[in-house]
Amino acid sequence: MHQHVSHMKYRFEELNMEQHLLIDVRSPGEYAEFHHPKSINVPIFDDDERARVGTLYKQESQKAAKTEGVRIMSSKLNDLYTVFEDLSEANSDKELVLSCARGGMRSGVLVSFLRSLHLNVGQLEGGIRSIRKYVQEELRRLSEKEWRAIVLSGYTGTGKTKWLLSLKEEGYPVLDLEGLANHRGSVFGHIGKQPVSQKQFEYLLVEELIRFEQEGILLLEAESKRIGRVSLPDFIMTAKENGHVLEIYDDIERRIQNIMDDYEPHIHHKRIQEAYSVIRKRLSENMAAESDRHIEQKDYRSLFRILLEHYYDPRYKFNQGESASGSYFKQVNIGGVSDRDITGMIKTTIDRWLKEDVIRP
Repeated sequence: MHQHVSHMKYRFEELNMEQHLLIDVRSPGEYAEFHHPKSINVPIFDDDERARVGTLYKQESQKAAKTEGVRIMSSKLNDLYTVFEDLSEANSDKELVLSCARGGMRSGVLVSFLRSLHLNVGQLEGGIRSIRKYVQEELRRLSEKEWRAIVLSGYTGTGKTKWLLSLKEEGYPVLDLEGLANHRGSVFGHIGKQPVSQKQFEYLLVEELIRFEQEGILLLEAESKRIGRVSLPDFIMTAKENGHVLEIYDDIERRIQNIMDDYEPHIHHKRIQEAYSVIRKRLSENMAAESDRHIEQKDYRSLFRILLEHYYDPRYKFNQGESASGSYFKQVNIGGVSDRDITGMIKTTIDRWLKEDVIRP
């Protein structure tokens, strides 16, 4: 086993995930809010313990908080050593690099303890805050680039995300914003998902944009400014609003089936009810009463038909009239067309636009 004479500290830019295993020792709640996607969480404090130490720091003193932190950590040292010894053996070709919020007390104390027992561990300088700083700096840099966009639009249920992902599999520069947010972008968009925080979304967004920045072209869906709890950067919105639009049109029966497949309402009945209650007040009295009967009877196809025809479709038409569009616009009618042929139809238009170099800043 390789050993370092001194306590090794790494800047985030120096990390190599082929050589390092990043271990985040913050509480589970902190980790859920923002973390490196390839890190693993081995918390020193659980969420309640962290809150208790923080309260002591604010209401009593730094000394009281340290004393409580040492007491909690001391009771866990044996278990922590076992966990890190197992991780070290399972990742013998990598150095374990520990991180806390700022690269301070939590990770520093644990690194010193583990190194005293001859485990090959280092520390992320600046902690998770250094990763957040990197993301913010990259977003500023990337925002200065003149991104060009092809925008897939269409009524709710036309499978826009599905077609984008099929293009992504073929190597097109698809920016799947809903995938990054882990939210489908509607009132129902969180169902069956675990949406990410704004900070986590921005990290994932930066990773994707770096992949595409040489060509500077993005294929994306016609999203609003907000996708669930995350907000899109202004430069992404500008690229979308100036992009060239490919509108997908499909018959309502397949749109309903797409929604049934995506949301699995029989599995998520309670959450469907909760989301429906938000939209219900925007329906007419008659449509609301009819929708109430459908959801009570779990007749989801009839419910979704009403919501498409009396809520989503009118909103889409209004937004289309109000929003800016690019220099090029084409509608593709995929009614009755097979999935394989639909992808081909979309590719034909995109390839022509790219070949003719009409996708300009």
